[in-house]
Amino acid sequence: MTVRWTDGPTKKRVKAICEYFEGSRFDGMNDIQTIISRYEINDKGEQVRVTYGPNHIFTERYTSEKLVRTVAENVVSYYDLDKALLERIKTTKVDAFWDVSDVWLEKESEALDILFNRAMNKTEADADGNVIKKRVSSGYLKNLAAKAFAQDDTTIFTDELYRRYEIKKADAEMLYLQYSRLFQKH
Repeated sequence: MTVRWTDGPTKKRVKAICEYFEGSRFDGMNDIQTIISRYEINDKGEQVRVTYGPNHIFTERYTSEKLVRTVAENVVSYYDLDKALLERIKTTKVDAFWDVSDVWLEKESEALDILFNRAMNKTEADADGNVIKKRVSSGYLKNLAAKAFAQDDTTIFTDELYRRYEIKKADAEMLYLQYSRLFQKH
């Protein structure tokens, strides 16, 4: 069985839900398939043993051009890349992708498509392809700023906010300035 969807939640979140309904697991080391059963409570309040039907549930996330473009624009902005790279966004009948596997970022020691896919895998969207912003707690920002301030390295702060929340570098630098004031001697 394969579950397919466009945009929406990340593949990791959907896979976590789907795994619950898998009827078996495969142990490749021992070449054994193991049946999985669970105990659940039925409508009468009785505990019953349940085994779900599909042995394996695969997940496949498609992405709209709008979502790919939004994430690609964030990556271009963060790494200060040529905006002409955005012209390499391609679409198929069911999916969109950014064809940048041949672009290597020396400073990052990685290909651009790897950095882009890492950002895509953490990005959730609504049904219209609009990115759903994640909330960042002030406590988290304060702790991260303290770590960066103690090591005198703002990239600890800016890179982490981009990696986890896709916050643009300029915005992350402004947040760092705001939070680092807490640690400066008056």
